Amino acid sequence: MNAPTGPGGLDEALATRDQDLSVRDQDLAVGDQALSVRAQPCRAAPLIETPRLLLRHFAPHDAAPLRAYRSDPVVARYQVWRSPLSEQDAAEQVLRYASERPVDPGWFHYAVEHRGEGVLVGDLAVWLDDNLRQAEVGFTLAPAHQRRGYGTEMVTALLDHLFLDRGLHRVSAECDTRNTPSATLLERVGFRREGLRPEFSLNPRTGQWTDTLIYGLLRRQYTAARAPRR
Repeated sequence: MNAPTGPGGLDEALATRDQDLSVRDQDLAVGDQALSVRAQPCRAAPLIETPRLLLRHFAPHDAAPLRAYRSDPVVARYQVWRSPLSEQDAAEQVLRYASERPVDPGWFHYAVEHRGEGVLVGDLAVWLDDNLRQAEVGFTLAPAHQRRGYGTEMVTALLDHLFLDRGLHRVSAECDTRNTPSATLLERVGFRREGLRPEFSLNPRTGQWTDTLIYGLLRRQYTAARAPRR
């Protein structure tokens, strides 16, 4: 279309052009906003649910409770991760956890939230092998939420998800030989003790090499144990 001639026509043409540019800018802004929304994973919906717990992505507001229980000397006593955590350490750690995806090889950390109270009670870690058929799990519970059955509840739900929903072949776990509560929990949910590695893990706080118990569980063992007995 040709632009109108004359001063009035020129003004009209410029106004029309500016209006077109404004519309295009709005379209680009909407497009950028849509891309931004698509790029942000949904954090609200839980990934796994149990009667009392929600297993979900980590979020920034989890930094303070994570720092509190991971800095507790009793909780950290048999762990190989760094403790205590500073406020900045906890914030950065939560951001790293929040960027992980459960379907990717490597580590994924579930935040474990109490359904009724809405508080962080602990976390679950899953290391997924490159073949996507094997995994290793670990778990931590805040002291105020121990001895309530939450550990058994959250690990069982995770095993159901890994074996029954995702079809993994094998799940492994390790714990310090002195960590009797963790060993008891692993055996309670079906893990089998497969061996012991002397002086295998280095405690970063004490510099001490500690003995490690090795546990494993196959899908066929897990499903057989959960099958109704006649």
